[in-house]
Amino acid sequence: MPGETSRNVTFSGTAGGNRSGQVQVQVYYESDGEVLVDWRSVATVSASWTGSVSIPRTSKGWVQARFRCTSHPNDIFYIAEPFAVGYKIGIFGQSQMEYTLRPEAGGTILTT
Repeated sequence: MPGETSRNVTFSGTAGGNRSGQVQVQVYYESDGEVLVDWRSVATVSASWTGSVSIPRTSKGWVQARFRCTSHPNDIFYIAEPFAVGYKIGIFGQSQMEYTLRPEAGGTILTT
């Protein structure tokens, strides 16, 4: 929405073994590793978890997220793909590219 300075971003994953406590997320800039959102609890550890965190508009481009469980804080897991908050993206090209923007064709604009 116009004027927004942050957005709730939803993450989901799986956890197993002897992990317990909370799933925490940290969001950092891909370019230099500067932390944008420090460790925040987003969900209780379970076989399948989902949670969200408010992320401010990114001022230096792409960010990435890493995760840990409070029971194993040194075991850190990373999302492979960078993302951004507060940017509008347009795709231009041949006619087939429009399918990614047309919901009736089964496409989506962005997913997390």
